[in-house]
Amino acid sequence: MNFTKLIAAAFLLSLFSSCSLEYLKSENSENTTPEFIFNRANFTRYETGLVKMRMKAEKIEQYKSDGSSYAKNAEFDSYNSKGELETSGNCGLMESNTNSEKYKLFDRIYLNMVSQKMEINAENLFFDKKTEQVTSDINSEVFIKKEDMTITGTGFTASGISKSFTFEDQVSGTITTSNDEDEDIQETEDGIEE
Repeated sequence: MNFTKLIAAAFLLSLFSSCSLEYLKSENSENTTPEFIFNRANFTRYETGLVKMRMKAEKIEQYKSDGSSYAKNAEFDSYNSKGELETSGNCGLMESNTNSEKYKLFDRIYLNMVSQKMEINAENLFFDKKTEQVTSDINSEVFIKKEDMTITGTGFTASGISKSFTFEDQVSGTITTSNDEDEDIQETEDGIEE
């Protein structure tokens, strides 16, 4: 009986010791400990003397090991090479990685893409700057308003290069067209002319 208790105690002691060492090792790792933590942060990035991006967030954590940053309750604006507002928006959580140039947005996302006259609402979006692709989770609903069109669907994909977007499933929406009395529309043998 004493021998069994002794073996059990030795096993527990070795288990506790090995777990503690691994835990301490992991806790001090650059992967799990932020290099910087900013609360109620205002951040502005400049390139060639012009504002490229502004961000305001409740909290920002920056990690040295992989170039990743996390922002909580973020509001942001991005500007083109002329210093003109290109996109503004907000989200509940943002993950960005400067090494891979990939960005993930979650929770109450609103984007106003000024240059494309388009607004987007979603629960998650993923942006790859290198390929200029924006996608959503296949089952997540995305709402788009562009000029006289509103569309909702799932499986959203957009290309910054072609300025086009698609939905994989469950698409619904409204397109409003104007019928101005001043327009002179004539039907010809080849079709319709304005």
